[in-house]
Amino acid sequence: MLRILLGMLFCLPAFGSNLDYTLDAVVKMLNSKTPMMVDSGTRLDSSYSLFGTLTYMYTLVDYRADEIDASAFRDNMRPRLQNGVCSSMTTLIGMGAKIEYLYFGNEGKKILSIKIYPEDCK
Repeated sequence: MLRILLGMLFCLPAFGSNLDYTLDAVVKMLNSKTPMMVDSGTRLDSSYSLFGTLTYMYTLVDYRADEIDASAFRDNMRPRLQNGVCSSMTTLIGMGAKIEYLYFGNEGKKILSIKIYPEDCK
């Protein structure tokens, strides 16, 4: 299911060239499908856009925030997220969008934020 949603995201030229309009359309599409499990331990709860940033809000359903080593999690996830954004979200990145991933523990406490900037894809 996540691959279908992501595939839809990457065909964005149909939404137009205005970044805010495009991000709003992406958020509306994503949020119509949330919450949804993206793997056995991660739930995409919602998304939003603000000031040219598309933000995904995830919950690690099996862990409280204090059970996660945020630094190790960031070191593991950032390269994978950056690779995914830079290789698959080229339309949004080309428009100047920033992509942010917010992770929360199962009690709702924030674990960390990872932001990918257009310049990270050059």
